[in-house]
Amino acid sequence: MPSKKSTTRASCQFPSCKTTVSRASGLSRHYKTHLAADEKAEYQFKCGKKGCKFASFEKDKVVTHWGKNHGGSPMVIPPPKGEGRQLNENVLIAIGMQRPSLSANNQSLQFLPPAIARKQRLVTLKEVLKDDSDKENLPGRLSRKLNKRI
Repeated sequence: MPSKKSTTRASCQFPSCKTTVSRASGLSRHYKTHLAADEKAEYQFKCGKKGCKFASFEKDKVVTHWGKNHGGSPMVIPPPKGEGRQLNENVLIAIGMQRPSLSANNQSLQFLPPAIARKQRLVTLKEVLKDDSDKENLPGRLSRKLNKRI
């Protein structure tokens, strides 16, 4: 008997995004589309052809692009962060999908992508943490990560 395909779809939890995908890996890839443009570049594979600006979160798409547009053996430049497929905690925090606890009374910070924060005239995490005293209230692991980014 053939196996039944799962009809379960995953939905993006990002505010105002109605995207649904058929697999969790697709959702992980989709979340990266919510990053600010300068942050996206850190997770994208790039076309190695001089002067070409094509980039994608998927290596296979860059290889296909090369074949259709340039011919010959493809040159793919890997992303600076991970293998381009890893949806790590930093990405989730950057796009607002994780809200780490600020203190023992469970106050939480809401992280938003910089573009949305600017549009809504909200302060960004970087602005909130300019005063070093604010960093003391963050959990140790998050504080270490933020100190690297800021």
